Amino acid sequence: MAYLASFNGAHFYQGGLSIFGLRAEVSRDPERRQPFDLIDHNGLLRPANSNPENFYIGGLDEDGSVLYFRVWGARIYRRLETSTEPLEQWENFESMLECVLNRLADEFKGD
Repeated sequence: MAYLASFNGAHFYQGGLSIFGLRAEVSRDPERRQPFDLIDHNGLLRPANSNPENFYIGGLDEDGSVLYFRVWGARIYRRLETSTEPLEQWENFESMLECVLNRLADEFKGD
């Protein structure tokens, strides 16, 4: 929550990992204040069959999966938008970020 409250999202490795909050375009329009993607992905763009306690914070480009946490916990989950079953889970945001960024770094090295 501290990260989401302090930063405006991020794209890593050419969008391989996206943390919501990043503006899709730069604009001086006062109606487009930062951040806004967290609201979008937890409202109109919310994945179908979502548990009301899931709060979506990002996604992975490799398979279109989404990242979320349950409002009462720190554990981060990854699921496909078309499924309700988690594919992966981590103890916290920092663990998820380290794991996913290390995996993407290895892919970019060509190993």
